[in-house]
Amino acid sequence: MRTTRKNQTQTAKTDPAETRHQVLEKLKAATTGKIQPPRPDFAGSFYHTSPLPPVELFCKNLEEVKGVARRVKNEEELLGALQTLIASRGWKTLACPESELRKKLSRLKPESVSDLPGQVEVAITGCEYLVAGLGAAVVSSAQAGSRQLFVFPPVHLILARQSQLVETLDEAYQLLIGKYGNNLPSLITTITGPSRTADIEKTLILGAHGPQELYVFISETNF
Repeated sequence: MRTTRKNQTQTAKTDPAETRHQVLEKLKAATTGKIQPPRPDFAGSFYHTSPLPPVELFCKNLEEVKGVARRVKNEEELLGALQTLIASRGWKTLACPESELRKKLSRLKPESVSDLPGQVEVAITGCEYLVAGLGAAVVSSAQAGSRQLFVFPPVHLILARQSQLVETLDEAYQLLIGKYGNNLPSLITTITGPSRTADIEKTLILGAHGPQELYVFISETNF
């Protein structure tokens, strides 16, 4: 007859407080005598200052994240730049849900429409503000029908005025609160360059969750 003997071992219980104390002592010993990094100034600004004017800083930051910034002087130059871009790319189907912008774009050859066609190539919208320090556009659902157009079309054109430029996101939020009060839009978000992801093997892919291309036109004068 064959028997199996099991060794019974008694596991010592570890005191969590003692373990924590040992870990802290090891960390203290490892850092003693070494130069410590300065304590962050949590009361100060989180934004880096730049000697560049806001419009130049915005263009620089946007282009660093693969967006395209175009500066124009007035409405005539804006429409001319749009017409040139549209013709060079061969775009035929544009969507612009904002009535005031759509009136101005009526002079363009491709038809601009108010709803969202199934095969729209380009979305044209305005924005709430442009944040120079981030190279980002702040948009909201208060822009007529634009919530869909921030995501679906492969190309997004944003038409903005230089007066909409602010230096920080904090400024943009404060202006939005002043503008809408207690009736803030249900969606407020920032668009910083084309949609991107690097989830798969850390390879950067543009257009994964939204437009592959982002153009921001900034007019010196109101339009």
